[in-house]
Order: sequence, then structure tokens, then C-alpha cells
Amino acid sequence: MVRILGIDPSSIRCGWAVLDGDRLVAHSTICNDKEVYHERVAHIMQVIEALVDQYHVTDIACERAFRSPKKNTAALQVVV
Repeated sequence: MVRILGIDPSSIRCGWAVLDGDRLVAHSTICNDKEVYHERVAHIMQVIEALVDQYHVTDIACERAFRSPKKNTAALQVVV
């Protein structure tokens, strides 16, 4: 069985969802009130590690933002 943890990253609000194929198992947002950036990242990693253990995740897909050479153009790319 493939169980995917999808992550929509941000250091303040990081969205996540767990999927079994096309069935949604769970979803939520990691809200972060830490002032210092490295503390926010550490908190997100702790939560993600707990999610992997709790839901027996086999794969992770993470969305990545990138900028186009054209001014004011942004897009999203899924990294698997």
C-alpha cells in the first residue's frame, strides 16, 4: 500500500494531507508561532516526523514555488 504525505510548505503555516491512492485520510495545517526561522523549521520537521510515524507514510510529495524569468510570474512545482 502506498500512503502519501503531501506538503504545502511555509515556515508559518504549513499545510499537509495524507492520501491512500485517491482517498483522503487526514489533513490539517501546522501553525507556527515561533519567532526565529530555524525554530519554525525545527517545529515543522518534528510534526512531519510524527505524521510519518502516525500514518505509516511510504512517500512524500512537497510543493515547491519557483519564479519564472518573466517579471511577476510564479508557478508551483511538485517535488516527489
